[in-house]
Amino acid sequence: MTWRTAPADTLFVAFDDARKLCAPEDLGWLDRTLSLRRQQYRQCFVYMHVPPVDPRPGSRHALPADDAERLMAVLRKHDITAIFAGHIHSYLETAVDGIPLYITGGAGGTRDEPLGPHHYLLCEVREDGRFDVRKVDVDEVTDNDYLEYALRAKFPAQGILAAAVVLLLAGVIPSRRAYVRACRGAPGPQLPERAPGEGPAA
Repeated sequence: MTWRTAPADTLFVAFDDARKLCAPEDLGWLDRTLSLRRQQYRQCFVYMHVPPVDPRPGSRHALPADDAERLMAVLRKHDITAIFAGHIHSYLETAVDGIPLYITGGAGGTRDEPLGPHHYLLCEVREDGRFDVRKVDVDEVTDNDYLEYALRAKFPAQGILAAAVVLLLAGVIPSRRAYVRACRGAPGPQLPERAPGEGPAA
């Protein structure tokens, strides 16, 4: 699932690499979307499930090197503010080609090295364009039924799709099939998958 939304002066773009690859049609959509929209906004955050790199020494839980390079070529071209990813069940912070990369996979799954508490990230964007990312530790992980209920109650207009975006990013829902199972019977998507006039990814 690739889509974009743009509250205030910030563009958010979701890129689907959950199968550990960058499909050419999705990379094309990303490049076209950023070409059309990026200069209209002060900041641009791109988020995905699998990070382009794994910053841990000796680990390679990231995109294949050739896919990562194709993705980073698009992101470098469009002056991306920061990248957010999941997949690795830990909190890691680094930079790729000068672009800050925040990896957060600690929302409730089994944790990877370096071990740390379950957590989520809070990103605050200031009026002057600067942004801060803060890791918020979670003392207790509640069951999924409560999480789904809370998200439906707090975000009824977005439906469960908004929750699934968070869960996919965090690695709680590991695949499209699991996403479909989790959303069975949920209301249809309320977030835009494609911008009008930009055409389908495929």
